Amino acid sequence: MKSTVLFILVCLLTACGSGSDSKPEPKKINQAPSLAIDAAATVIEYEQVILTGNATDIDGIIVSYFGQQISGPEAVLDDVNASTLSFDAPNVETDTKLTFKLTVEDNDKAQASAEVSVMISSHEDDIHDIDYADYWFRNCVFDNARENNWHLAKQFTSLKCERDVQRHKDIDTKGLEHFTNLIELNIHGQHDLHYIDLSALTQLTSLTIVAYEIGKIDISQQKKAEKVNNDWSIF
Repeated sequence: MKSTVLFILVCLLTACGSGSDSKPEPKKINQAPSLAIDAAATVIEYEQVILTGNATDIDGIIVSYFGQQISGPEAVLDDVNASTLSFDAPNVETDTKLTFKLTVEDNDKAQASAEVSVMISSHEDDIHDIDYADYWFRNCVFDNARENNWHLAKQFTSLKCERDVQRHKDIDTKGLEHFTNLIELNIHGQHDLHYIDLSALTQLTSLTIVAYEIGKIDISQQKKAEKVNNDWSIF
């Protein structure tokens, strides 16, 4: 009888202990996202640049993006929290590299980052690179550029330079020859104009020059000019 009871107790104890041998399921390890960036290798200054982030997450979803510039002349990113980064290429004097970094995060806070570099090439028609001999004329060009959001000489279809205050120094319009798409040119000021080269401005239809005296002017190439206003003396 005692042996029977002992056998039953042993069986019961063994059965009860078997439940403690079960193992919990292993904790799932989150896989970090993968990320790549597509972008043009080279662009010209002032062009729009688009950096496209391609992110995937095999065991979750992408919940955030963060883009930043890490080297090169400053570029203003339109939206640093988007999968696509865009900006207007800045003005550069020589070919210049800009580098950007995009970081993504998934729903379990795992992150991935990627970098991309873009080479910005200088435009040969950039108004900042033109050799001006006269600061007044240079400032006039830049004022017109700001008003019309122009950056290149070929974008100018009109140029209006006016100065009401008399100055003793002659005006020098060196650099004007680059603005070959001008349709209207208006130079008005209390000054002497030593020389003005209009030979390259063959698209002019309206020309107005007001000055005390002009050393030399040749309007023989302005075949399209319908309106020529002048108030000057040749010295």
